[in-house]
Amino acid sequence: MGLHSNTKRITSIFCYAILGITMLTLTLRLTAFRDIAVTEAGDSRPSPSGAPSAGDGEISGGNDFPYTFNGRIYFPSSTESGNVLVENPESNTYLLSVDIVDNETNRSLYYTGAVEPGETIDYDRLSLDGRKLEDGVYEATANVAALSPNDFVTVQSEQMPVTIYIGERPR
Repeated sequence: MGLHSNTKRITSIFCYAILGITMLTLTLRLTAFRDIAVTEAGDSRPSPSGAPSAGDGEISGGNDFPYTFNGRIYFPSSTESGNVLVENPESNTYLLSVDIVDNETNRSLYYTGAVEPGETIDYDRLSLDGRKLEDGVYEATANVAALSPNDFVTVQSEQMPVTIYIGERPR
C-alpha cells in the first residue's frame, strides 16, 4: 500500500511539472515570436491604416514570393544567437535571402545566404566579420530577395523595417 501511494504522488508531481513547463514554454514562445514579419504571395498592398512597422508587430507585404522573418530580433550579445525566425515556406518556388543592414551605418548586420523552400532558420548569429556591436537598439532594413534556384539571380526583392535588440530585451 505504501508503494502504490508513493507512485501516485510521484506521478502527480511529474504531471504538474510537465504542465508547468508546457505553460512556461507557451508563454515564452508567444512573447518572443509576437513580432514576426509575414508576407503572403500576391499581397503587396499596405493595410488600410498604413503599412505597419516592425514595432507594431506583424509586417506584411510581399510580391510573388511568401516568407516570414522576425521584425524585432533579440540577441543577448553581439556574439550570441538571436531569434531571427527566417522561413522560406515549401510552397515557394524561389530560394530566399535576407540581408539586414543598419540604417545608420549602412553596414550589413545579418545575412542568411540562400534559404531553400521548406527551410527555416530559427536562431542564428549576426554576420559581423569579427566586429562587435555595443548593446543597444538598432533600426535596420531587411533586404529580402527571391533568387532563381538555377543560377541564384535575384528575381524579385523588397525591403522591410527591422529592429535589432542587442543585450536589451524588446519592450
